[in-house]
Amino acid sequence: MRLHFFRVTAWDGEPRPLEDQAIRWQPVRHPDVAPMLPANAPVLAALALPAVMIVSDAARLGSDEWVHRLTERAMQEPLLVQLREKGFPPQKFQHLLSRTLARVEPLGSRVVVNSDCGHWPQCADVHLASHALMQQPKRPEAVLAGASCHDEREVAKAVGLGLDYVVVGPVRATASHPQAVPLGWDRFEALVAGIPMPAYAIGGMVPGDLHEARSRGGHGIALLGAAFAL
Repeated sequence: MRLHFFRVTAWDGEPRPLEDQAIRWQPVRHPDVAPMLPANAPVLAALALPAVMIVSDAARLGSDEWVHRLTERAMQEPLLVQLREKGFPPQKFQHLLSRTLARVEPLGSRVVVNSDCGHWPQCADVHLASHALMQQPKRPEAVLAGASCHDEREVAKAVGLGLDYVVVGPVRATASHPQAVPLGWDRFEALVAGIPMPAYAIGGMVPGDLHEARSRGGHGIALLGAAFAL
C-alpha cells in the first residue's frame, strides 16, 4: 500500500470528521495523541525538519562572522545546519562545532556534521558525502542521518539505508562545484519523485527558490553562498 501525503498551507473553514472519527490539531515536534499509527511517524519526522538547510561557509567568511550571521538567521526560523569545513584542522573545527551547537540548538535548529569532517561525540547527527554514502554498509548510528546525492544510484542507496533526508543537486551551476553538470529542475523532480524521505535542492539556490523546490516534490532548499541573502 502506498500512502500519499500533501502539504496544505491555506484553506477555508475548519476540518470536520465525516465518519464519526475524532480529529485534533497536533504540534509537529511533540504530538500527544495515542495510539499513533505507524505510517504517521515518518511523516511527522519529515515535517519536523526545517525547510532550509544552511551549509557552512566559515572558511570564506571567517568563523566569527559566519556564526554571527547564522545566529541571526536562526532567530528568524529553525534551520538544518550542515557543517562542512573540510580544510579546518581538528581543533578549529571542534571550536566551530561547539559554538554552532550552543548558538542554534536552543533556537530549535538542528546541526549535522559532514562525514568528510570526521566524527565528533558532541554531535549525534551526520551528513554523508556521496562517496561515503556509497561505501556505507548500513544506516549510521545517528539520531539524524542524511546524504548528498547526484543520480539515481545514490538516491537508491540512501533509500536503502533508510536515511532521514537527501540533498540532491547541483540543480544549477555553482561556484563550489564548478565541474559538476547542473541537473536542472526537471531532473531534480524525477530523482526525488516517490522517495520516502524529504529532499533538499542544492546548487545555485537562493531563498526565493523554496516555492519551486516544493512544487517539484522537494522538502526545501540548501543554501551556501546565498545563505544570508535578504
